[in-house]
Amino acid sequence: MRSWLARSHRRLLVALLISELGARAALAAPSFQGLGDLEGGGFGSYVSAISDDGTVAVGVGSAPTGLEPFRWTQAGGMQSLGKLAPSDADVSAPGVSSDGSVVVGRSGNVAYRWTAAGMVGLGQLPPVVDGEESVISSA
Repeated sequence: MRSWLARSHRRLLVALLISELGARAALAAPSFQGLGDLEGGGFGSYVSAISDDGTVAVGVGSAPTGLEPFRWTQAGGMQSLGKLAPSDADVSAPGVSSDGSVVVGRSGNVAYRWTAAGMVGLGQLPPVVDGEESVISSA
């Protein structure tokens, strides 16, 4: 009886492994896609966050007025989010909501929240500290 049970467990394990391998093979292979750059600026940008489904990327790019935060989608490409003040040199976009509709970051020494309606200042921040991170809630 024990031998039959052991063989049944092995068969079940093999079936699960084959099923798992088949599911993994069905997933799309990883790929790389250049995001372009902000119009009129130098060619340079970096992504600091990606939405949960991978359809929105946010980061900082080179624009005619210096560095600016951006939001990228396949349909719209790289779009500048602007700055709270034109003279803001220290900008970031380290957080994006799970659906990509909200971006958070720093413009100068002020935290911001960006939505399709625009950028809104949230209050003054302390000076930038190495290793600074941002988190955004899905709520």
